[in-house]
Amino acid sequence: MPFDGRNVVVTGGTGALGAAVVGALIEAGAICHVPWRDEREAERFAYRDHGQVKLSGPIELTDETALRRFYDGIPDLWASIHIAGGFAMSPVAKTDKAARVELKANTTGEFQFGPVALPPDLDDGQPVTVHLLAEMAGATDTPTIDVQAFAGKGDTEMGGATPALSNAIVEKTVTLAAADIPAHPSFLNIILVPGAHTTDAIYLYAAWIEYQRTTS
Repeated sequence: MPFDGRNVVVTGGTGALGAAVVGALIEAGAICHVPWRDEREAERFAYRDHGQVKLSGPIELTDETALRRFYDGIPDLWASIHIAGGFAMSPVAKTDKAARVELKANTTGEFQFGPVALPPDLDDGQPVTVHLLAEMAGATDTPTIDVQAFAGKGDTEMGGATPALSNAIVEKTVTLAAADIPAHPSFLNIILVPGAHTTDAIYLYAAWIEYQRTTS
């Protein structure tokens, strides 16, 4: 898919997996906007001086005001890809040797990513798709991940459970129906909750949304 000149946000872009995603987007022609929190990681970032990369930081992804300010400064946002470990409501833990979120057996805690900014020309008459790249470890059961999406704070919950996970890294999707999406939302808050499982662990590697823009 060509990304020539298109503005793309990559959270977690300075990490190992994030840098690979940024590299692929650069190759496709995208302009990558990468927020960072850890200065040392930003300094080691392989693409920090690349002409198609714009680093911004330090930015704490849990700070909604700072995040809004960051997104407001991006012209014609085309896509927002979220690979950051994110912030956890225990017992979620991010491993230190792989770009992944690990949900231990019998975990009932939530993992939140976002707020995910939406473009002003979002076609709210079309569904929005949440994509997850995940797998399970062990073969005790076939867990799912429940996607709970809110267009802002305190709004009606949208989403549902993914298809069952397996012992392979597979992309799973959940569709947010157009009828449930309020007019002109500016961002989505998305919470992921593992279904009941005794599997050794569930691993989440990446999460992103897919939407359509108005053509007029």
